[in-house]
Amino acid sequence: MEFPTQSSPYLPLSNDLNRLMVQVMLALIPGALCMIWFFGWGVLFNYSASINGDTLMPFIRGGYANDGGSLLERSVSVGLGYNAVGGRDQLGVAANWGRPNEDSFGPGLDDQYTFEVYYRLQITDQFALTPDIQYLVDPAQNPTEDSLWVFGLRARLAL
Repeated sequence: MEFPTQSSPYLPLSNDLNRLMVQVMLALIPGALCMIWFFGWGVLFNYSASINGDTLMPFIRGGYANDGGSLLERSVSVGLGYNAVGGRDQLGVAANWGRPNEDSFGPGLDDQYTFEVYYRLQITDQFALTPDIQYLVDPAQNPTEDSLWVFGLRARLAL
């Protein structure tokens, strides 16, 4: 038995990566405009580098968020990662300053300071565990406390 076939109603595929990226950016415009309308706008800066044969990775991040919906209105983070065990694992330290968003939490909160130490343990090529400890001074989400400790465990699976 033979089934009838017809040509596809879809446009032919293009192998031009630049054209594809332009189409992706154009497709993102409506969603981005809706997010700005409902939640406000923001800006993020991120810089990291590998130095000393990829052994050290300093970084700096900064951000600003206008209107509500974010924890911090302004934030600056600096840190340093040390690649250990042949570059598989990483020990890191970081510090952050942030100004709580008044639209989210109301006025009068003190600036929040966070200090973190973490160790990323690369279990396999696809799986990593990262225990960390953070010390927060004037935590925005718990304004009755002067400081607190946060212990965490992150998992990353790359398929």
